[in-house]
Amino acid sequence: MKCQSCGSKRLVTLWMKCNDLASVTFKGREYDGNIPDDLGIQGGDDPSFTHCLNCGQIQGTWPLPKSYLEKKGQLHEPDSFDEDDEDEDYSQPLPKLSWAERRARAAERSANQPSEN
Repeated sequence: MKCQSCGSKRLVTLWMKCNDLASVTFKGREYDGNIPDDLGIQGGDDPSFTHCLNCGQIQGTWPLPKSYLEKKGQLHEPDSFDEDDEDEDYSQPLPKLSWAERRARAAERSANQPSEN
């Protein structure tokens, strides 16, 4: 496989597990939750993408159609949330947070989750 932009074979694919702890920034507003499926990378709890180590181009088909975030100002349709998220108001953006504050909030949420054992 070669980079669609520069032809390099220096491609790397990243798979991640984010467990609802992702933040998405769009037009200066931050949103918290799963990564949407319509942003050019595989979304949800396990996003992945391939990019070129030579030029930095994310591999895919561009330009993308308008995402739900662009059209509606929120990450997902309200009925796409888990039932246990019904008390959350995902229509409002989160305040701007530093990376340290984001990590602290993510660690706090992880610590408050029930053990799977």
